[in-house]
Amino acid sequence: IHFLMDETAPLSRGLWLTAAVTLSQVIMSFCLRHYFYRCYRTGLRVRTAVVMAVYRKALRLSAAERQHRSVGEIVNLVSIDARRMQNLITYLHAVWYSFVQIGLAIYFLWQQLGASCLAGCAVIVVMMPVTKTVAQWMGGMQKRLMSAKDARVEVNSEILGSMKVIKLQSWEEPFQDRLLELRRAEMDCLFRYIIANGLSMMLW
Repeated sequence: IHFLMDETAPLSRGLWLTAAVTLSQVIMSFCLRHYFYRCYRTGLRVRTAVVMAVYRKALRLSAAERQHRSVGEIVNLVSIDARRMQNLITYLHAVWYSFVQIGLAIYFLWQQLGASCLAGCAVIVVMMPVTKTVAQWMGGMQKRLMSAKDARVEVNSEILGSMKVIKLQSWEEPFQDRLLELRRAEMDCLFRYIIANGLSMMLW
């Protein structure tokens, strides 16, 4: 900014500033790639541990407990929830470094703009309750999506486990209609969740 405002500044200074900014971006890119590599590697280990723990627990479930735990719920724990644990590792450090980034940004902006930079902070503070409300709404939609997925996976497992009886009794069409109905309900919930997620990201 000072270089652009100074008409007598030499061109070499601008070129050096451009080179410094480019070099800093390259270094930042390498550091971020290494950070994400380590986080993805650790997250994969966490996901593997969660899958193994769920598998061992599923093998030890008693007959009474199996009445309260459906196959779809166990499958979702292995496929969906374990992946979320993996993704959590990548962005877990945002709990502390986001405050450092905001503080440094405000400090540097204060040097250039003065008190005007607080307008951006006011927008962040105002958006916090809005973001909380949207997150709660998204959580409710996600629970409905998981319930629909559990019901579909349970019926699918029931059909595959009783395929011989279904074939002998010629019940293919009723079970197919039931499975397609559950699939349509799941797709409807998934479509609403994706639209709501897009609107949430646009709002933020």
